[in-house]
Amino acid sequence: MSSLPAPSPYRPCRLSSIRGVQTDPEGELWRDPPNYWEQIVWPAYIEAHKHVFENGDCESGTSSGNTEDLLIIDELETGMTRAVNQVCEKMKQVVYSK
Repeated sequence: MSSLPAPSPYRPCRLSSIRGVQTDPEGELWRDPPNYWEQIVWPAYIEAHKHVFENGDCESGTSSGNTEDLLIIDELETGMTRAVNQVCEKMKQVVYSK
């Protein structure tokens, strides 16, 4: 399992850059409704992941120790290539240790 904490100073930039556009099964474009990320997705992420982070603080990035094999990646310190390599290495460790 991997997780990306989201420090609040950077969340507004991330939120403003996300524009969900998807194609439904009929081939029609569907756009996220206004405030979808802020009011639906982000609160659901917090609820689903609060057990992973110390004191339920998803912004801190500090593991609660409740999740085995957790890899927390600091996206502000780690580039995409290094993050992908870390996740792949962790997956290999988990798969081959079972």
